[in-house]
Amino acid sequence: MITRIVFSFLVSGSTSILNNVQKKYFFLCGISGVISGLSYDYLVLHNNATISSLIACIILSICSQFFEQLTKTPSLVFTVSGIMPIVPGSLLFKAFNSLATNDYSQAANFGTQAILVGFSIAIGFFINEVFSSVLLNLKKMVKKI
Repeated sequence: MITRIVFSFLVSGSTSILNNVQKKYFFLCGISGVISGLSYDYLVLHNNATISSLIACIILSICSQFFEQLTKTPSLVFTVSGIMPIVPGSLLFKAFNSLATNDYSQAANFGTQAILVGFSIAIGFFINEVFSSVLLNLKKMVKKI
């Protein structure tokens, strides 16, 4: 568990460095990765990987929205870094490894799982954008009143 926390932090922080994010946001980018990684790990114990990825992505989106309000920086900075621990890289590796060993049924299984996880991540981000847009419109309406 400690290694998962450390590596989620390092992967997310390193992604922020690769994307030329300002150094002062390194810690928050790492924290967003830890939050998404730990939420995914907890959820995958009770659900399948697709649902766990969707919920972890929604949690990451909420966290990114909070960091956006805290730092006045676009939430995409924290979302791109925080998504790395839940990207289905191992599933894709297993799919291509199964293709290389001519185990086509297993390759199809892993490939389908990877595609479903990828779609659930995309749906999670879509839900976040709709939610943030609705909140922004509500905030504008309240200011008019």
